[in-house]
Amino acid sequence: MANWPQSIPYTPVQDTIRGGPQLSRASFQPDVGPPIERPRTTGMWERFTFLVQPMSRAQFATFRSWFVSDLGGGVMPFVFRHPVSGEVREARVIGDDLGFQVERSGGKAEVALTVLLAPFSPWYASYVAAGSTIAPSIVGDFAAQIYGS
Repeated sequence: MANWPQSIPYTPVQDTIRGGPQLSRASFQPDVGPPIERPRTTGMWERFTFLVQPMSRAQFATFRSWFVSDLGGGVMPFVFRHPVSGEVREARVIGDDLGFQVERSGGKAEVALTVLLAPFSPWYASYVAAGSTIAPSIVGDFAAQIYGS
């Protein structure tokens, strides 16, 4: 799983965060009576659109390289923090035709990104350092008997 680039702040511009949970409803119309509905999944995925902190040219080059190489053009998951709660989550970039949108403003690149966040925190979430989105490469918690890579 990819990590957010360390040279780019992972916190979105606060006034630009828009989104929330996606409906996960399956609906069936019986021959008579009201529709029958049930949840499709046990957890609700969340979709958020936001602006990333303005980037210098070097930071934007890093971001674009990360998007193309580490995310395989935006299809691979990455470690991210929930833009409202701050919880560590698995995220995926989503979009219709564009993986991200960029606009140049005041000599900086302003990137708009839409992500889909998993409804759960990954098993290693408690081992991600506060204020970071870097997943540990190996965990050896002998007290809790949790081991993984």
